[in-house]
Amino acid sequence: MRLLAWIVFGGLAIVAVAGLAWLALGQGGPPSGVAVLGDEAPSLHAALGTEQALPVGSAAFTVVSVSDWDRLRYIPDMAALCGDDCTGDAGLVRAVRLAPGGSRKIVFINHEAWPGIAERETPDWSCLAGTLAAERGQAGAAAPPACAEGVPMAPGVRWVLPLGLGAL
Repeated sequence: MRLLAWIVFGGLAIVAVAGLAWLALGQGGPPSGVAVLGDEAPSLHAALGTEQALPVGSAAFTVVSVSDWDRLRYIPDMAALCGDDCTGDAGLVRAVRLAPGGSRKIVFINHEAWPGIAERETPDWSCLAGTLAAERGQAGAAAPPACAEGVPMAPGVRWVLPLGLGAL
């Protein structure tokens, strides 16, 4: 009976140590950089003055940019993170993906709701870039610019739990 207990507890200890090692070593460092996905990604990167973080999953701040919410279905991983918040007339939806290596902020943008983007042949990204700078928490950009006041934004933040445990 003692031998069986040693085997069971020894096996559990090995699994626990392996799990902790995977969490500590398998993450590849804390998230950093900015990633922009979706419609007009190169133009938006230029407006933000950033370079694409590679791999995209390693970015601390990700912008998912779509010309309308229906196009989000072409990025199924991101559509799952946004859930029902990315519907209707919302122009900006915030999500934070919690992970053992560090959380990642994801901002979903719907071009239709932003003045100067959807209705122009040459979009004016300045209002959106200022809003995203505020979302990133950059110095000197504590609040969204005045031009973003008319843009409907989803209230609060969608918290996405790790390991497929759902969202809050």
